[in-house]
Amino acid sequence: MNNYNRIKAVLVEKEQANKLLANTLHKEQATILKWCTYSSKTNLKTLFTTTETLVVNQKDLIVII
Repeated sequence: MNNYNRIKAVLVEKEQANKLLANTLHKEQATILKWCTYSSKTNLKTLFTTTETLVVNQKDLIVII
């Protein structure tokens, strides 16, 4: 089973830039880009903080295949 995040999709849906997310989470924009392109994965704690920042349900950011 693979877990994928939907950070990129939610950023587009919410019309937000990864810069906002990077500033809020105190991460580099390059890190957010890696999460969006699946080059790197974030931990669940950070993912749940992301849901608070983007004001979405936790289920909206995780896809299990």
